[in-house]
Amino acid sequence: MATPLRALLIEDSEDDAFLVARMLERTGREVRFERIETPEALEAALSAGPWDLVVSDHSLPRMRTAEALRRVTERLPGVPFFVVAGAIRKEELDELLAAGARAFVPKTRLDRLPEVVGRAVPPPRPEPAMTEEAATIRRWTREAARASVRLWQLTNLLRSARLATGAASGGGPLAECLRRVSEILADPQGLGWEKVEILLVEGDALVAAGRGGPGSRMPLGSDDPLARAAREGEPADTAAGLLVPLRARGAAVGLLAVSFVGADRPLTDRSETLRDAQRDLARTLADHLALLVDSARVHDRLEREATTDALTGLLNRRALGERLRDEVRRSRRYRRPLSVLVVDVDGLKPVNDSLGHAGGDRVIREVAKILRRVRRSLDVVFRYGGDEFVVLCPETSGPWAVRLAERLRLRVEKARIPNPRDAGQSLSLTLSVGVASFGPEDASPAALLRRADAACYAAKRAGRNRVAGG
Repeated sequence: MATPLRALLIEDSEDDAFLVARMLERTGREVRFERIETPEALEAALSAGPWDLVVSDHSLPRMRTAEALRRVTERLPGVPFFVVAGAIRKEELDELLAAGARAFVPKTRLDRLPEVVGRAVPPPRPEPAMTEEAATIRRWTREAARASVRLWQLTNLLRSARLATGAASGGGPLAECLRRVSEILADPQGLGWEKVEILLVEGDALVAAGRGGPGSRMPLGSDDPLARAAREGEPADTAAGLLVPLRARGAAVGLLAVSFVGADRPLTDRSETLRDAQRDLARTLADHLALLVDSARVHDRLEREATTDALTGLLNRRALGERLRDEVRRSRRYRRPLSVLVVDVDGLKPVNDSLGHAGGDRVIREVAKILRRVRRSLDVVFRYGGDEFVVLCPETSGPWAVRLAERLRLRVEKARIPNPRDAGQSLSLTLSVGVASFGPEDASPAALLRRADAACYAAKRAGRNRVAGG
């Protein structure tokens, strides 16, 4: 087996560095590379060495290519230095070539890089023959490193795209991400893993990521080997492979279940060294997975807290602003109807005066429950603040929005809300509702909301317990 090609990549873009590394692999050798982009990192890399070649981008925000070339030729004489760039002036290129750069390859023609490097880099020295066991460990280690990079990319994808999920088993972004991870890891030609399953701890159950239905849930307290491994937090060997718990911040978040390729099992069964290597690889990847799951769930919790009203559990004013903006954009683009209801609870101040703010809070919670029950499936209810709510009604014209508002008003008027201070009595409440439908006069989402709010104020001035606008 040929020795790896050690490449130092001076590049400010991670994506471009990975592309250059993939092109270098076309030389037929394994590529081990380090990406740097600052003078300090270059000094550290030159000291760490050795390197077989250096590939440098020309457009570097924090370092001049000519300076990088000077340092490389001084510290590593004889190591070829290649320049890649999307565009470069002829006089600059001539200066770099005169200073010792071996060749220039345009970024639009990176497919030429393997040929250029092949002419400049000496052929590798053959390595001593390896035992089957050593060769297998090397293959697993190499593939585990690549899988770790892919998992790292997926974790960054989850963070940068601000993806989160409340129920990973329900097919949300996290579940989709974990399905992709399973596909990456279940590569018989790579890690030698024939089947990979990722299960998540949700409450008191272990759930297969991406699956729904009662059959996908396993009680965490059961005697099943999967549940026991996740619960106890210790890796376990099985006849088919390995079970490795996913743990984050001292708590179980899931389980990685691995089945070896059938052809590899005799080898792993008779060699404890290979078995230990597989355990180490699985633990490393399980750490990546635990970080991914924990990051998604923390983000999801923070997002929910930031957009949820603590008293009622409804979406809050911030969430209303985001959702209303999206719905107005959709309504304007596709010319679809959109209506907004502003709902005000009549006479809440006397309730607060007689029952205290705790009693007023209970009334607000009860009204929120009624609004949530009566709304249609496409409507969204928000706590606007104080004694006001907003109902966003996509695909709803003015007359239909007025009908919905009347239904909400009548349901609250007929409801008997328990008196928190006297179980034998109930409170009677009414609503004033303002209705506005999106139209040409609404220059912004805020304008639509102001019209609905003005209609609600008109309903209160006209005697309360009524609907105005439309």
